[in-house]
Parts: sequence; C-alpha cells; structure tokens
Amino acid sequence: MLTVTVSECSETSYTTSSPLTGVEADSCVLQGRVATRKKSLDVDTMFYIGGVEPHVSLPPFSLSLPHFDGCLSNLMMDDRIVDLASPVRQHGTSEGCPPLERDCPVGSCLRGDCVSVWNGAICHCEESPECGAAVQSSVSLSNGHVGLELPPGSAFTVETFSLAFRTRQATATLISFGSVASVKLLDGSMVLSHNSSSSSSSPSPQLTTLTLHTTVSDGLWHTVTMTTSTAEGTKMSVDSGRATASHPLPLTLTVTTLVLGSTTTTDNSGDHFDGCLSDFSINVQRFDLASVVISNTSDSVFSNVESLRATPGCGAGSRCTNYTCPAHSTCVSGWRINTCVCEDGYVPTEGGICSDPCSPNPCQNEGTC
Repeated sequence: MLTVTVSECSETSYTTSSPLTGVEADSCVLQGRVATRKKSLDVDTMFYIGGVEPHVSLPPFSLSLPHFDGCLSNLMMDDRIVDLASPVRQHGTSEGCPPLERDCPVGSCLRGDCVSVWNGAICHCEESPECGAAVQSSVSLSNGHVGLELPPGSAFTVETFSLAFRTRQATATLISFGSVASVKLLDGSMVLSHNSSSSSSSPSPQLTTLTLHTTVSDGLWHTVTMTTSTAEGTKMSVDSGRATASHPLPLTLTVTTLVLGSTTTTDNSGDHFDGCLSDFSINVQRFDLASVVISNTSDSVFSNVESLRATPGCGAGSRCTNYTCPAHSTCVSGWRINTCVCEDGYVPTEGGICSDPCSPNPCQNEGTC
C-alpha cells in the first residue's frame, strides 16, 4: 500500500478496507495499491529530487514537467533525515532558503492586509460588510462591464496599465483595448492577446500572445500590471512579481476605447466578468471606477462612459443565511461562496456528506479507532 498525505490534513480521511482496487483520494490523502510485491523503493543507484540531469534517461517514464523552483527541506527516509546540503551531485542549488524577494512593498494594498507569498504578495480582505463597502474606488460587476470611450478624433498609446481584481471565475475578460488587445483569464492562466494587424501597418514583428501561468480565481484581491516599450519589450506580472511573463517584442496599443470586464459593450458577448475591479490606471494616471459608474464621468479623459450590471463597492455577496449544510457540518461564509466544513471528529466523503471514520470500526485484530 502506498499513501501520500498532504500537510495540515488528517490521515483519518480514508479507510483501510482491503483489498483496495485503484486509487482513493480526497483533498488530504491519495492512497492506492502498488502493482508489485516489493515492499521498498529501490534507490541504490541515484535518487533525484526536483528534476533530473539533462543527459539522464529514465524509461519508461516521461518527465516533461519543468524543474522545481523553490526550497526543499526535511526529507526523511526510513525515519532518518537526509542532509540535502550535501548531495552526491547538484545543479542549480544552494544551501539554505533565502527570504522572499518582495515582502509587501509600501502601498501594495489599498485595502485589507498585505500577505507575503513566495516571490510576491497578495492583498487579503477580511470578510465583513465594512471590507467591501469601504472601498469606494472599487466596482462590482455581475457579469457586466464598464466601457470607456475617448472624444471623437482622439486616441492614446498605452505604455503601462494596472488593474486590481477579485473573482472566482476561471475564464473571463479583465480588460479589452478596443479591437487591438485584451487580457483574459483562460482556465487558470492569464493571457495577453494582441491583434497586431489592427494596431499597426508596420512590417516589423509584433508580439501576439503573452501567457502567465498562475491561479487568481480564489476570491482574493490580485493586481495585474503590464509595461511595454521598444527598449525593454513587454512585461506582465501579478501581485508584485509573484508570477511574471515577458517578451522582447513591444506592443503597439493605440486605442480609442477601453472595456473593463468584457471584449465589447454588447450584452450578448458571453465573456462578461463576475467579480470586483479597482485601482485601474493607464500610463500612471489612476481612475476611480466607482465615480465613473456613479456619475458616468472619468475626469474629462473619456467622453462617453457605459456600464452594465455594475455597482460601486465590492460586497461579500454570499452569506450562510438560508444555506443548508448536511448533518455534522457547519456553513462558513467566504467572498461570494459558502462552504460546508465538517465538525471535529467527522471527515468529508463523496457527495459532500460528513461521516465518522471510526463507524464502522475499520481496525482489525481488536484495534481501537
């Protein structure tokens, strides 16, 4: 039997019924029966951690994933600690684990608390009515959008932009620069798409897509920033550098209209944003989105403002009122989500039911569960 357990989880979330066919898994434990009679792992030759050397071939395994980037510690084999600082061979490693490169830059969060994460920071807003209502520069979109249009005959070139957002959508549009470019969430990745044919007739090469692999559909506040120039190319980052992507080619973003939360201002576009937007700036000029929605003005920069299903602030939305959880569980309210958490002594099973792992008793030979 092979068991893999994630930290901060309980091994009592699975039973030991025999025999096991296949794999049983939940959020804490993965357990399955290995198709061999061996009772140990053969590491007599070489044991690789974090990746393998380029010249090493390990058939029949196919190792297509990138090498590990981060820190590793507390490797134990047969209840003995392995000294990772003294390997037989090493590549791209160093002893110790350096501190975070970025530790909550000053002014990185305009609401809530800044929380340091690996190589970046996120803004965590406590779930209370005051948290969302007090942020008057934010706007809440319920599958809606905010469209901004420059005066006739006017246009500007975007060199930098920044936008804070929170959502639970895996796929949605954050911002569209007319028909020239857009920034979207696509199945957990953030993609900057550029239609070079609509922005420039120059025969010089143009960047078409820039993909940033990160997870931002967790209901927390995140900030995406983009800069582009001939000298430095195009760079996009999330949460003060927690995830970054770059390309040596610049973008040509000369636009007359902007749409936040959709690609167009039509109601049937099918890609409207559901969540909150805030801290929107272009070329270092910041716009108060709440004031834009309330008064349909934007400091005289845009001549026409159009909004659909947009309201000032960023309320929590979901509450446990009239929300029913199964037996032996309690409702916990989060931002636009309710979760049923099992009571102490109970674990989740298929179908969202909380059960007592000791009933019936899974222990053998008069063991006590």
